[in-house]
Amino acid sequence: MHPARGVRAGLAAVGAWLAVLTTGTGAALAAPAESGPTTSVRAESVRAESGRAESVRAESARDESGRPDRAQVAYLAGQLRRNPIHISDQMPRELARSAAPVLAGAAERLGGPVYVLALPVGIADVPDEKLLDAVHARLGRDGLYILLDESSVGAARPYGIGISAEEAADAAYAVSYEMPYDAGAERSFRRFVEILDSGKARQRYEAARVKYDHDSGEEPAALHTSPTDRKNQSFVTGIALAGVPVLLLVLAPYVRHWRRTLPAPSEERGNQA
Repeated sequence: MHPARGVRAGLAAVGAWLAVLTTGTGAALAAPAESGPTTSVRAESVRAESGRAESVRAESARDESGRPDRAQVAYLAGQLRRNPIHISDQMPRELARSAAPVLAGAAERLGGPVYVLALPVGIADVPDEKLLDAVHARLGRDGLYILLDESSVGAARPYGIGISAEEAADAAYAVSYEMPYDAGAERSFRRFVEILDSGKARQRYEAARVKYDHDSGEEPAALHTSPTDRKNQSFVTGIALAGVPVLLLVLAPYVRHWRRTLPAPSEERGNQA
């Protein structure tokens, strides 16, 4: 055998022997890590701890989802601290900010502190009452807190004044029944103040509910002409404007023929003589 070939063969044999030793040792060392009882218990413990952490995070998320946004509550409370009537700039068509003095003047009839938040529907992901509770807690001032939306009184909550929560809720419900859908926030607020000031909020609510039961489909008459009614009026007006000239043109020949068939005045006098 050639010396070089013998060296290469020897090196190859040594490499194979080292590979066998390495593989066997790695397998022997890896086996306890994969199947040993200690590692299995540790893995189960890690999985259990991870499950508990996920559960805690999910529960925390559910708790936070039912609370008003802190930044939003702080902003609204700051606005009411500067002016007890806050009208959002996101509803200029439904209620302009210039209407704040009008609302403040109407609220004077109640004889106590009144805080009004005029906000679009759905601006907060919590019930209206929870939002008012949070704003009151942040502002720290007692009074009647009212939430207006684009069309009506969404909620009313009294804190530390001579108005009960039932009276405020009945007045808000009465407004929802008595006022038509197109009444708007300002008219609805005035009606709310008038009902609450009357001291008969429960009677007004029950009477309106009987008269305008939402399930019956009967509603108070609209205050404004709807787009559909306006289109119908335009259609009728157009027919009238176009129909009258056409009718005159059609009847003109018959009128002329009728006049020709009438006897002349001289003939009538002759026949009478």
